[in-house]
Amino acid sequence: MELMGKWKIKKVFCITPEGMELIAPADIPQGEDYDEYRRMSRAIFDFRPDGIAYMLLPPEDFKQMDTGEELQLLDGMAIVEQHPWKEENGAYFYHTGMEGDVGGEPVDPYEELTPDADGCLSMTGGLLLIEKI
Repeated sequence: MELMGKWKIKKVFCITPEGMELIAPADIPQGEDYDEYRRMSRAIFDFRPDGIAYMLLPPEDFKQMDTGEELQLLDGMAIVEQHPWKEENGAYFYHTGMEGDVGGEPVDPYEELTPDADGCLSMTGGLLLIEKI
């Protein structure tokens, strides 16, 4: 599997009237309650050779987030977040940004990115499924 490059959202974890599930962007229910899910579903993850992964959104989606942060562009897309990624022994790991401890044991902020049978990657503890563009 080649990690470097751009990946789009294939499925996003969503709370729907039917329950909680991973659903394709086209299947996100209509309505204001789902605006954030729709916005997230347009995210692109760009894994760069320098060990940084950028989460990008169309600029209009970033402006709607009203974060108070200044708009920074990369390849015409707004940078929402950037996190390190690394390769160790042929496996890829993404720094989630989560820190702290559980039961007194430190949490490893790096999550392994393991491809499924279709070559898609589960991210953020299974909240996103991304596919290579």
